[in-house]
Amino acid sequence: MALIKVISGADEGSRCEIAANSLSIANGDLLTLASGFVAKAVAASAAIIGVANGTATYAADNQTVAKRHVNYLRLIPRKTILELPLSAATLTQADVGKFYTLNASQAVDLTTGAAVKGVLPLQLVKFVSSSRGQFVAVQ
Repeated sequence: MALIKVISGADEGSRCEIAANSLSIANGDLLTLASGFVAKAVAASAAIIGVANGTATYAADNQTVAKRHVNYLRLIPRKTILELPLSAATLTQADVGKFYTLNASQAVDLTTGAAVKGVLPLQLVKFVSSSRGQFVAVQ
């Protein structure tokens, strides 16, 4: 679980959707959709939909049999601001506006910084320090 902090724009409330098969999440994990089911966000995730409210592990047949739901705080695209940890302490004020993805530890992967969105799901909106930044999801 990455240490994240919701700064603003999270007034939408929580949502519940069916979890992906064999999903294992911790409170505060960033989430995405995979084939219509909630999954843990990874480096290849094109969109981040929310932040997990709780810790849970789901069965290998959850999508078709158990159909247990994940409760999560929905992120409002370009509005909900999250303070996220970084993969390295090299962020600068000049990086504001760039787009990024996550690494396997759900920290922002600074090596993916790009001036154009492409499929990168996060945009830096405020420089906090060389090791922390504030981001919005841009799905």
